[in-house]
Amino acid sequence: MSRTAGLLLAAALLAAGAGAQEPSPFIVEKLPVQLAGEWSFRIGHDPAWASPFREKRNWQRIRVPGGWERQGYAEYNGHAWYKAPLVIDSRLAGEEFGLDLGLIGDVDEVFLNGRPVGSTGAFPPRFDKATLARRFYRIPKDAIRFGERNELAIHVYNDTRFGGLLGPSPRIDRFDDVLRRQFLRDLLAYCLATLIATLAAFHLILFAAQRSAYEHLFFTGFLLSISAY
Repeated sequence: MSRTAGLLLAAALLAAGAGAQEPSPFIVEKLPVQLAGEWSFRIGHDPAWASPFREKRNWQRIRVPGGWERQGYAEYNGHAWYKAPLVIDSRLAGEEFGLDLGLIGDVDEVFLNGRPVGSTGAFPPRFDKATLARRFYRIPKDAIRFGERNELAIHVYNDTRFGGLLGPSPRIDRFDDVLRRQFLRDLLAYCLATLIATLAAFHLILFAAQRSAYEHLFFTGFLLSISAY
């Protein structure tokens, strides 16, 4: 039996042992791996839900990425939990793992096998919204069970619209590659903001030369708001 087939068989047995409610494990035998698909989901909050391998009779399935409002929870704002099982090949034991979760509405904390991985924003009562922050975390190597079942758990709090793992697709990868992609995204965003700000300055100069052309002033404000965003 090939190694891939062995991992798939182990994942199938683990999923069967976990019960029909739990989605099939994601197989991580090379990096990167997209974690898009069905996850376990439950609204509400209990700190004990960070613990791995608990019974999931009252959990539902949900598609990731995507806000929960479009998946049966249109009116819900508050706490919720996501969980996904993983099987990570032991040949990857020498890697430094990183997790890129994309954008989350609004606050999150992440656990692997019950171990804290990272968090962004702050939960109530000192609520600090962080929807626009890109989530990328280093995974502690000693938290990973290579060749066995792992459980990734994400606690989310949403205050207004668009709750949950919003996108793009979460992925597990080498931590250096996660940081490199984030740097390139930040560089691109900076270049675009600089270009838009330059166009705004150009329209402001045009308005100064033609005080009656108020469309230049309005367009300047519009461009500056986009650049700041």
